[in-house]
Amino acid sequence: MEEELPRNHEGYQRGLVAYFDILGFTKIAADANISKTAQLIDRELLSIPAKVREEIERRFGVQRPENISTHSIIFADSILVWHSIPEREQGEPYHWYYFFSICAALMQEMFKAGLPLRGAISEGDFFVKQHCFVGKPITDCHSFAEKAEWAGCAIVPSAQEKLKEMQRKPMFNWGTIMEQVCVEYAIPLKQENIVRGLVIKWFHLNRWTMSDDTDPRISESVKQAFTEHGKTVGEREVAKLQNTETFLSFVDGLYVNSNEKIPKSTLKRLSLKRQKAN
Repeated sequence: MEEELPRNHEGYQRGLVAYFDILGFTKIAADANISKTAQLIDRELLSIPAKVREEIERRFGVQRPENISTHSIIFADSILVWHSIPEREQGEPYHWYYFFSICAALMQEMFKAGLPLRGAISEGDFFVKQHCFVGKPITDCHSFAEKAEWAGCAIVPSAQEKLKEMQRKPMFNWGTIMEQVCVEYAIPLKQENIVRGLVIKWFHLNRWTMSDDTDPRISESVKQAFTEHGKTVGEREVAKLQNTETFLSFVDGLYVNSNEKIPKSTLKRLSLKRQKAN
């Protein structure tokens, strides 16, 4: 019988995993202009690990704690991001807040580049070494992401339960803090239609610039992201586009630092204030 690798082997990890795929990438890859496609891949996809590192430094400082260990890898039209959590800090919600923030920033950047992402996040034990990666958290988030009909990122049910368990502990009010990065939503799925659960609260526009109703730029930017780089919106893509627009409009109606809906009276007042300033 072969000897098992020790749990402290360099490839073993315990923490959070996010899997994303790029919507419409098959059409980009099939473009006859290989030079243009190669340039896009070089500029946007191959630079993702660097973008993730830059976002970590921007949000948490260059001299971030040594226990922050976040990495990413690109394979075909898929992106895997993982964050290893030290054993002594497994019950610390800060790591979840940190990881969700990084994933939201990645989704924003890719969306602005015309490469909307569909993904999911899970947690647990996994093994990553070079270009090999295995473990239930990876298969869980891959399976859940493939069912989704939108550009969005859901937290798989088992990870949601773990997060809720941590938030119930008598510590700093992480339940409120996590509202900055996730919200409960009716996730659109292919066969089950919808299922309620936690999703990443990503947004691509300036959240502080609020309108008196749904921001019209949402519809325009979603259409642009779904059609940029020669992509077309066929029957299969219509639902994803519409569901993405609905979700971003929903987030647009929430406060930046909480999941409370912004009263329409407040939105109108802010809108009038901006008009006078202009």
